[in-house]
Amino acid sequence: MAIFLHGKMLPVRDLSFETLSVIESATIRADMIDFWQRNTEAGAAIGAQAGDPLSHYEALLADHEKAMAEGKAWLCVMRDADSGDLLGFAWWALGVPEGQPEHIATIKRLQLHPERQGEGLGKALLDYLHSESVLNRLGDQVDFLHLQFRAGRGLGRLYAKYGYEMNLRWDMIRKNEAGEYDGWIEMIRRRDGQPMPEVRW
Repeated sequence: MAIFLHGKMLPVRDLSFETLSVIESATIRADMIDFWQRNTEAGAAIGAQAGDPLSHYEALLADHEKAMAEGKAWLCVMRDADSGDLLGFAWWALGVPEGQPEHIATIKRLQLHPERQGEGLGKALLDYLHSESVLNRLGDQVDFLHLQFRAGRGLGRLYAKYGYEMNLRWDMIRKNEAGEYDGWIEMIRRRDGQPMPEVRW
């Protein structure tokens, strides 16, 4: 399989994808926690902070597994098709962090293998997350797709290619490494690809 990034074909090995409602593999669970901790230590904003103990990541994973057991979240995993090694993962979860409206689904904790960044794997995982077969798992009641991330990472340009529109939240600000303030960016789109409803003031 070849992945095109910035117009160039990258020599990426064949990938396999799966949507899980339960995590049965201890290896996948261990690899996920390893990714999570290493990516956080490298500066990613995915629910933890550098220096957090392993137990913090285990608790975060347990929360997501609880939502999966309740039928409110689905784990999408990306593997190397030959070796079976985990290369990336993300959840679709019903609702948003501030509440549980069932007409919105949120991408949560999207992560890639710490040593495989910049190979186009993020685009491959996003393509799978937005495939018809995966979106059908969310239920007919979901009309909007949502995600959020810390500003200043350049991720918004990628997400915009999937139809997401920006809403910058300045109530969740923090200083970045340069001492400047970054807001927290939310992006949302309609599931059917139509324009968002007009704002009624």
